[in-house]
Amino acid sequence: MNYTSKKDQKTVPMKTESTPAAQGFKMPPEWYSHAATQMHWPSNTETWPGERLPRVEQVFLDIIEVLHQYEPIHLLAENEQICERAQKRIS
Repeated sequence: MNYTSKKDQKTVPMKTESTPAAQGFKMPPEWYSHAATQMHWPSNTETWPGERLPRVEQVFLDIIEVLHQYEPIHLLAENEQICERAQKRIS
């Protein structure tokens, strides 16, 4: 397998033994038993410009409201300011 860098346009062979799968990692299907769900609170205004960010935050709140009835949720935030915003929206 090769990787071509767009920056300098050279092809570099990739070591397949260094892939996550070769190291024993796997991505189980979403229905497999798991201890919790990990989510990242939306905060990127380039991805969610204008009124989209508050709308997608509401979608996350709706998802969290349902999921927390069944399993723990690990909610990640970009920084302290975003964390405080998420906490205000959740409470």
